[in-house]
Amino acid sequence: RLRMLILFFLKKSSFLRKTFTNFESKLFVPETHKDFFEKYNPDAVIVSSTGTLDYDHYFMREASSFGSKVITVVQSWDNPSSKGYNGFFPDLTFAWTDNMKTELETFLDIKNEDIIVGGVPHFDNYKDENFFLWEK
Repeated sequence: RLRMLILFFLKKSSFLRKTFTNFESKLFVPETHKDFFEKYNPDAVIVSSTGTLDYDHYFMREASSFGSKVITVVQSWDNPSSKGYNGFFPDLTFAWTDNMKTELETFLDIKNEDIIVGGVPHFDNYKDENFFLWEK
């Protein structure tokens, strides 16, 4: 009953969702990749989800705890509307379209200023005139 009550209020309030996620992001931070972060000290890490796929949110939290910026390049067109709520708020998120940007703001509470519309990343090669799937 307590869980249902908490979920009821989280569904109703963006502020509560953000607060809960930020609290969880500070409280539950693994040190699985501690050796990597201490050795390489990356300025930023790039992930392909907003913290909704597998263990991405743990990796994102850990990266942030070591001072790395977390950049998300959304993997698929329907991820913001079909994968559930994010487990971490990235520093920067690349959306495919303006519609995806709206979904990231509406469904995942990611701030407008933290989202860049950059197109479909795996189609970038088609803008390169030297890239061909066949010979000329």
